[in-house]
Amino acid sequence: MAATKDFVTVVDSESIPPGGGQTTAAQDLRTRYDTMVSVKLTNGATGPSAAATVQVEISPDNTNWYAFGALIVGKTGNDAIKIAFVELPLETNYVRFVVGPPTGQAVTALVQLSRVTELLWG
Repeated sequence: MAATKDFVTVVDSESIPPGGGQTTAAQDLRTRYDTMVSVKLTNGATGPSAAATVQVEISPDNTNWYAFGALIVGKTGNDAIKIAFVELPLETNYVRFVVGPPTGQAVTALVQLSRVTELLWG
């Protein structure tokens, strides 16, 4: 068996300012077989006093959203990096991400999806 995969960057190394944050657009997973979320939160030379966060949200209908899994919390140290992975259930129709703001210093956020788009037998 072989699998065809693709990947998409949802948050592309964006600087999240103190008090900032964002909710991303929904990603449609209805034609995907498997999805792995990769999150990377990178502090600058001076770390924030309160870390940035990322909450994965899933939806069956692209209208009603539910927090999935634990809140991903960055670090507060200088030059610190937090990396996390979340595997979404096969039944997931839509996913989006809520990037919560740090306090004191900006943090760089990267969120990517690795997706299985086709399964080949034989």
